[in-house]
Amino acid sequence: MSQSTAQTIESIRSIDQSVLASIRSLQTEEDPNVVVELIEIYLADSVGRLAEIRRAVSLENRQVIQRAAHGLRGSSGNLGASALASLCMDLEHISDLAGAPQLLFQIETEYESVRTELELEITNDKARV
Repeated sequence: MSQSTAQTIESIRSIDQSVLASIRSLQTEEDPNVVVELIEIYLADSVGRLAEIRRAVSLENRQVIQRAAHGLRGSSGNLGASALASLCMDLEHISDLAGAPQLLFQIETEYESVRTELELEITNDKARV
């Protein structure tokens, strides 16, 4: 793979690999699966948060939107999903709820990319151990 191809692939990724590398540096022989464990927790938790955001958007419940978007923003950022975290921050601070459904669509689209990449990370990390 050429350097420009590698750079292009890296630029379209939803996950910042340097964040996962930092987490991997915390792994020990006694606990070699820190990244896998954190990703699995994130994936399980994010499904509920997205459902909560969907319900809150449909009910136009600003308080629940803000709380759930804030939670998803933090956990996404912790795993290097900065584009998703940024979209969640936009939803968290949205002034006109009429724009919330479109922003939710963008969040769900980006989440699917994040989920796909994280599932691949799980597969790759399990193969390394």
